[in-house]
Amino acid sequence: MTQFYHSGGSGHGPPGIQGVKGDKGDVGPGVINWRGVWSNIAAYVLNDAVAHNGSSYICVQAHTDSEPPSVKWAVLASKGDQGIPGERGLQGIQGDRGERGERGERGERGIQGVGVPGPQGQKGERGLQGEPGAAGSPGLVWRGEWDRTTWYVVPDVVQKDGSAYVCVASNLDSAPPSAAWSLLAARGEQGPPGP
Repeated sequence: MTQFYHSGGSGHGPPGIQGVKGDKGDVGPGVINWRGVWSNIAAYVLNDAVAHNGSSYICVQAHTDSEPPSVKWAVLASKGDQGIPGERGLQGIQGDRGERGERGERGERGIQGVGVPGPQGQKGERGLQGEPGAAGSPGLVWRGEWDRTTWYVVPDVVQKDGSAYVCVASNLDSAPPSAAWSLLAARGEQGPPGP
């Protein structure tokens, strides 16, 4: 049966014909696979990421032994400027000096002979040795770039994302900043580009 629609009414006309389905979009980027510090013997594939000389890189072409930066790596994060050196640790207290031993008695002088010296006197006893001073506080131990597979103890120091951290609690795979690390030197701000 034929249907009629009034052009001046407030109703809606019949639905139109459905359009043609569009083409499928390109495949999006893969998930980054963090591989730690770069190694010249490891095989890397697309989207593997590594740390090398303070910067991080992502693999854009499968390879082995191509040191970043190169055409097979893209920069993820550049190394920041050198941070301000931390303050020097406190020096240990020096122990008290031991008492000086008593001087030994002087030996009797030998009889003056004709070209022959007299016998030498006995040597005095050695004085008592003083007690050793208290041990000073331990110094910091530089461990380089932070690695999730390394066990860290107090007072290890590492670098991560351009900042330096000192270990305050033994840990494994606890990336700084965290409760196991204390900030030693913050990453410097990026300087203006050269002329």
